[in-house]
Amino acid sequence: MIRKSLMVKLSIIILIISTLAFALLGSFEYKYDSKELKKDLINRLESTSKRLSISLDTPLYTFQDQGIRDIILSEISDPEIIGIFVIENSKINSSYGYAKLEDKIIESKTFPEKSNNILQIKNTISHKEESLGEVYVFITTNVLKQKLKSELITHAIQIIIINISITILLIALLKIMIISPLNTLQKATSQISKGNLNQNIQIKSKDEIGDLANTFQEMTNKLKISRKQLQDANKNLELKIKQRTSELQNKNKEYERMNKFMLGRENEMVKLKEQIKKLKENKK
Repeated sequence: MIRKSLMVKLSIIILIISTLAFALLGSFEYKYDSKELKKDLINRLESTSKRLSISLDTPLYTFQDQGIRDIILSEISDPEIIGIFVIENSKINSSYGYAKLEDKIIESKTFPEKSNNILQIKNTISHKEESLGEVYVFITTNVLKQKLKSELITHAIQIIIINISITILLIALLKIMIISPLNTLQKATSQISKGNLNQNIQIKSKDEIGDLANTFQEMTNKLKISRKQLQDANKNLELKIKQRTSELQNKNKEYERMNKFMLGRENEMVKLKEQIKKLKENKK
């Protein structure tokens, strides 16, 4: 009963506690990863924008259209960048612009629509302290969300594996340290209830269960001593009863012998009286 009920209850408790603990840890890790990945994404956005402002300096100043396009196309190949636009100071609309549409890079003059999934940063393009224009870089957070989702799944799998492993280890330790000693005590108790006091409880753990086992063993030894004393007392009593019975039997025999003797004497006295009576009658 201990092995089935207590083991199951303790296993469920351990599983629940470990699951809650690892779920909480996973939540903290997810928040931390989300913050770090977003920070890394913004740093990359700023780095790309700064790199573009530097590399576009000479081509924009010398009106090298193809060079400007080549630089923009090389940067927009990054899967997280969805648009790069260059605005010259002398023009209102985008002088040079490329955007991604369904994984295709197309030339565009309009900025992507504002959305919570899109981040934007701009940087000034200057040549010898002369402002030539601005470069706008747009980046999507969808890739970030996919990375977070992937990491969340990975963390979840790791947590499940670690949780199961730790739970199995704790249950195994629990069985060795608590359940098995309790089973030993239970079996000993069952044997004692059947009258078998020849129980040697082998529990060497130096804890409360070990103390309980030692106390139980002392109780068993005392019961054995008490039973032995009771058996000896019963034997002595039986011996005294036999002796007393023998004495009573001997006295009864002596009483019967005396009774027979007295009856014999009485019979003789009766006969003697009859003879005396006959003699008196004959004299007359």
